[in-house]
Amino acid sequence: MAYLTLGGKGGNMSLSAMLKDGTTINLTVTSPDGSTPHISASTSNSQDSISIDICSLHDHPEHPTDSHRRPSAKPAAKHDEMTSTTLPSDIVAVQSGNLGYLFYVNSKNDLAYLREEREEEAGNVEFKVDRVKNSEHERIKVNPNVKQLAAISWNSWGKREIRVYYADPEGTLSEYCLTKAGDEYGPEQDWYKGDLGKKNKLKVKAGSSLSATLIRNADNSPIGIRVYASSTSTDTNAEGVEPISVFKYNFPPQGKTATWREPDIITSNVNFY
Repeated sequence: MAYLTLGGKGGNMSLSAMLKDGTTINLTVTSPDGSTPHISASTSNSQDSISIDICSLHDHPEHPTDSHRRPSAKPAAKHDEMTSTTLPSDIVAVQSGNLGYLFYVNSKNDLAYLREEREEEAGNVEFKVDRVKNSEHERIKVNPNVKQLAAISWNSWGKREIRVYYADPEGTLSEYCLTKAGDEYGPEQDWYKGDLGKKNKLKVKAGSSLSATLIRNADNSPIGIRVYASSTSTDTNAEGVEPISVFKYNFPPQGKTATWREPDIITSNVNFY
């Protein structure tokens, strides 16, 4: 079987073929208005035959044109959120209201977290992956040499507060914050950069740990934050012990403001670890 394909509009074509025994085959194709061609065929000897299938370009599956090309399979969409299936090396968890948050650094060095998702039916609890993002909806990057995080949470004055501490790409100890109304449990789109690290520049030593704690008074209300980190400073005490520093923040009265204090070294009298 042979295929004769036609293109263009308003095209006419005739084809004649003669076999060895003298049989003549005539084919005429007309397509005056560009529609599906009309085909007529004749032969002068019925004992010998040939089968010729003539198809219009837009009908034949083996000869598609650019305008009638069969759609190709779309490549798999790049999953912007996908990074790695390997477990993070470090996870820190906090509870905010009745939701759990597990913070970690993913394989792209994004500050990421698993957020608890609760359905109306009791007992149905799942976690959803999300990223901490700034006001421009850009992901927050973490120094690849300091992947440990610290985080705290508390309720105060009708709001739920979360603070996450990390080393930024330059290695500076930094803070990201989330403040939500007590009954607000929608998607977290309002993370904002905290004051720690804006003026208090402490470079965190590669491979070291971070830790944070919330200070409370006798009635369990929060009164301050302490963040501990090891700096890149080569200063050691008399025993050669490398330093650990603490940043202190004391909550001001409602309506007032406060700032982080400069770090204090807490290991001046430590002889060994």
